[in-house]
Amino acid sequence: MSPKVKQSHLAEGILDNQWHFGWFMCKATPYLQSVSVCASVNTLADFAVDRYLAICHYMEVKISKKTCKIIILCIWIVATSIMIPWAIYYQIGSYTTKVQTLVLCGDTWPNGETGQRSYFLGAIFLCCYSVPLVLIFACYFLIAVRVWRRRAPGEKISSSIGVQKLKS
Repeated sequence: MSPKVKQSHLAEGILDNQWHFGWFMCKATPYLQSVSVCASVNTLADFAVDRYLAICHYMEVKISKKTCKIIILCIWIVATSIMIPWAIYYQIGSYTTKVQTLVLCGDTWPNGETGQRSYFLGAIFLCCYSVPLVLIFACYFLIAVRVWRRRAPGEKISSSIGVQKLKS
């Protein structure tokens, strides 16, 4: 088979807007994609908290390797758990037009459960976007305030007696 034939078959498969990867991949692709995104975002939020503790409370809090491993495990457990509906409700279906029938992969919620879909999407929005975003923003804002207000070694300060040089 020549390379041109292989490329044209690949292009046809991509360009005809149909699902060619089977039942398992229809369920696994969106599930694994969303799990990895949720875990990544929450790991970034964990990094922000760790940086906040390391910079603003460096003498008070030290996180051990064991604690880090537990936190990362919890992040992945939450991510895999919260995304289970994607694995359940993604299905292969067909859509027929006047011209053709398309085989598609999409989320198909049972009739009457549009409210559950809304709750699910709301939970994803909160757990995988809003809460981590606010947490990251708050941690880095507090770090910025701390760094902005610190006195650099050797910086002059004024006192009631006069100007003194800080001892390092």
